[in-house]
Amino acid sequence: MQIMRNKNAESITLALRHIFEYLNGVPHTIWFDNDTALVKIEIEEYHVKKRTICDTFQRFKLHYDFQEVFLNTGRGYEKGTVEQGVRFMRRNLLVPLPSFDDLDAFNKELLDKSKDLLKKEHYVLKQAIIDLHYEDITELNPLPLTAFEPSSISTKKLDNYGRLTTEGRLYYYLSPSYAYKKIQVKFLSDALEIYYEDGRHIMNVPRLSAAKGARYINWSPYIRLLSVKPAAMYNFSFLDLFTDKDIVERITKLNSYDLKIFLEKFADMIDSAGLNEAINKVTTLLKDD
Repeated sequence: MQIMRNKNAESITLALRHIFEYLNGVPHTIWFDNDTALVKIEIEEYHVKKRTICDTFQRFKLHYDFQEVFLNTGRGYEKGTVEQGVRFMRRNLLVPLPSFDDLDAFNKELLDKSKDLLKKEHYVLKQAIIDLHYEDITELNPLPLTAFEPSSISTKKLDNYGRLTTEGRLYYYLSPSYAYKKIQVKFLSDALEIYYEDGRHIMNVPRLSAAKGARYINWSPYIRLLSVKPAAMYNFSFLDLFTDKDIVERITKLNSYDLKIFLEKFADMIDSAGLNEAINKVTTLLKDD
């Protein structure tokens, strides 16, 4: 079992890579549910279903040389045993809800704990599961010489806000200075790497995993733009950063000049200490004003 921050093709292939490396081999055939992160199903004429595998998964399966089989849609009974196994793993490894500081370390721990569960007896064959497991291990294909990098690259054009739109309606506000620019985006399991067209690195941003319409804002350049026209602050979501109503009230009571100075100093603090630290220390800026 592996836990990932997001559900996307890069996360799924990374989790599978961890398992392959732990087993020191690759199964000949793997059965998959029709997860939209991996496959798109289109209904063609005469109700014939056409599956289109995403590029990341296509490269992954070719790299590890296994055969994929996707289950039939609308036939839950085909995966009943798998669902039962998933519930078993969750009950034994994730109850009570675990807490951890290092996801990578916890995932390694999960693999070891998963192996410990193999000491139980198989409910049908009445044999130790670990004995059956070792029989399967001997049939695995060898790992390739190099590990697969779970990533994909796409060319995108930013809008007039310097905003990147991905995966339908997930929004990344990068900087107003990048308005209308074309960029290269490297999608990783939990981050996006942003590059100019010529390959120069711009920034890394966390990959969103929330519902459509979620957004990430690289606040500093947008706050600097707000400081030029402070009144525009009320048309932006800047005040939503602060949960303390007293702080919001003190900010809104600043005159135009003091608000401009405050915004500039707050942007400087974000650059030097990070957004969360700047929010925690915002009262020091208001005292200065």
